[in-house]
Amino acid sequence: MIMYVLRFVALVTLLSASLLRFGAVARTVADLEKVADLIVVGSSGAQTQSGRTFFFSITVERALKGNAAPGTIIPTRWEMNHDAHVGTVTRQLRGIWFLRDTRSGTWEAVTARSVAAETFIWQALYPASRQPLPPELAYAASADVLDKLVLEIGAVSVQAVSGQETETFHRERAAFGEAVGMLDSPAVRKVVDYMVQSGDPR
Repeated sequence: MIMYVLRFVALVTLLSASLLRFGAVARTVADLEKVADLIVVGSSGAQTQSGRTFFFSITVERALKGNAAPGTIIPTRWEMNHDAHVGTVTRQLRGIWFLRDTRSGTWEAVTARSVAAETFIWQALYPASRQPLPPELAYAASADVLDKLVLEIGAVSVQAVSGQETETFHRERAAFGEAVGMLDSPAVRKVVDYMVQSGDPR
């Protein structure tokens, strides 16, 4: 237990540096899981802006909460909380999306991350691993949704710390700290242990 506490303190110190680099912490995944009707890993197409609202479609890879088969296309909108004209963004955005059913045929993407941490629509999603989760972080299909989120986002942070995601290293390393906040669970401990074992080459 003492070793776990020491490891957790070390990791929080590591992540705090990244979070300070970006600014305030947003909602945790525990908060987001409660407000989202559907949580999916997927990729967006081009995003078109109208005022503060962006319109786009998400192609589902897999669902973490709710029912959405792989390949399902979900019409989506996301509203940013500040004025900025971006126009049309053609870059594909891939990650974990937290969606609310508006009953209008278009789903609403919930803002997931802090304004300071991300630029524009990157606020609407958490990163997802492009590689299979390592065996140490793998989970069963029947796992609790919150555990799935912790392990999915934790895997990206582990890959960032180990140098596998160099382009977005700081954003992805910070993701785990933002996602879990003060949450303490077996899934969090599993990620903490694996991250510490993986080391930090930076």
